[in-house]
Amino acid sequence: MEFDFVSIGKRIKKARQRSKITQEKLAELIDVSNIYIYYIESGKRRVSLPLLVRIAKELDVSLDDLVFGDLENH
Repeated sequence: MEFDFVSIGKRIKKARQRSKITQEKLAELIDVSNIYIYYIESGKRRVSLPLLVRIAKELDVSLDDLVFGDLENH
């Protein structure tokens, strides 16, 4: 199965914005650089599973929502 990292990045961005968290704050919470969050959200970098789990936890969304797109229905 191939993952669409551009779509995953867009869903991360949407969830982050809904949570009213800046890229800088999310980066701080998961211990990465803000530019890395930008790259993930823009689909320029692939996000690892462990990091994706941490992002989902900090944004209080399920991993399924980020990976498979159920965020649009909420």
